[in-house]
Amino acid sequence: NEDFSETNENKKRKGICAWKQGGEVEEHDMSKPFVLDNTLLENCERLETGPSDNSYMSEESLSDAESGRENFIDEGGNFWNTLCLLRCCSRKRLIPICVAIADITSGFASGMSIRFFPIFFLDDMSLDPVIVQLIYMLSPLGMALLSKVSLLLSRRIGRCQATVLFKLIGAFCFLLMILSYKSHCHTALVCSLFIIRTSFMNSTQSLTKSVLMDNVPSNERGRWSALEAVNKMSWSGSAAIGGWLIGEEGIMFNFYITVAIQLMATIPLMFLFRVVP
Repeated sequence: NEDFSETNENKKRKGICAWKQGGEVEEHDMSKPFVLDNTLLENCERLETGPSDNSYMSEESLSDAESGRENFIDEGGNFWNTLCLLRCCSRKRLIPICVAIADITSGFASGMSIRFFPIFFLDDMSLDPVIVQLIYMLSPLGMALLSKVSLLLSRRIGRCQATVLFKLIGAFCFLLMILSYKSHCHTALVCSLFIIRTSFMNSTQSLTKSVLMDNVPSNERGRWSALEAVNKMSWSGSAAIGGWLIGEEGIMFNFYITVAIQLMATIPLMFLFRVVP
């Protein structure tokens, strides 16, 4: 804990302490007690501090708060410290949870359709196998290009904003691909929309992973990284669901459901717009 000497009453009442958590600056009125323990608030970086009224938590109280005990009371008898602590701790957990939900949901949706695209191209569109392989060769190139674009865009509008934007564009292109096929548009248009759709949907993995790794303790990163294995496993499960939908309603119905779930997968990231830089 830090103890700042009091200068005069005026500065004490108007003092502002600015904290930086995950790139976001938060200001607190220094006339109210707040948490000063840097060891507990791992992701908080104190930028600028005005004089305080020497109301802070003891290490024992902080330990009780961290373990979730209800008998936590700060030294100054003010509940403000408790609220600041809970807000910081809940945010540290909220960010990785939202990112994980978004990734798993998006992976589940992709698994419902990705196994059946070759069948769609070969049976429904009657494409030559060479053309199908050419499509799958161009898609990773588009992903690599758009990954650079998403990185540059994220520096201007934020990582979650860029991810959601690219996901929405990908879902929109998927919907256009379905409609263009049903409208008997040229095969080249349908294939081009598929390549664009695939490139946009899969070019933001580095952004979501960076958000995840930036907001989990270093000793937990291995466990959170294991989510990639969960995503791959969910592909097999969702592919079975996709196969069942195709058997019941047809491949177009499965594609529509995929688009709907991919749109839903962006919602958790929208909650992080004002939290993650």
